Amino acid sequence: MTGNEISSVEIKKIADLARLNLSDAEISLASADISGVLRNFETIRDISTTNVPPADDVSGLQNVMREDIEHDGVLATPEALLKNAKTKDNYVQVSAVFTEETV
Repeated sequence: MTGNEISSVEIKKIADLARLNLSDAEISLASADISGVLRNFETIRDISTTNVPPADDVSGLQNVMREDIEHDGVLATPEALLKNAKTKDNYVQVSAVFTEETV
């Protein structure tokens, strides 16, 4: 067994920690599968990335920033907005989101 393989004993220990009841066939299959994954990581680790530029921004999108300026007459006043809202005790009244049945 090489350094990148995982034994059936290790799989059994991990399964016990996770409270999984695995059969011997499942333990053997998991051992082979995880060993394969570890070999793939070994291959990836050996790839040279010396001349590869970092790709931390692959979308090329940029945030558009603008100054937040208040425009007179464009927005409604709070009084005008509340005139069309259902209110109760100086609060805006909305329909219930949760009911007794959903809790």
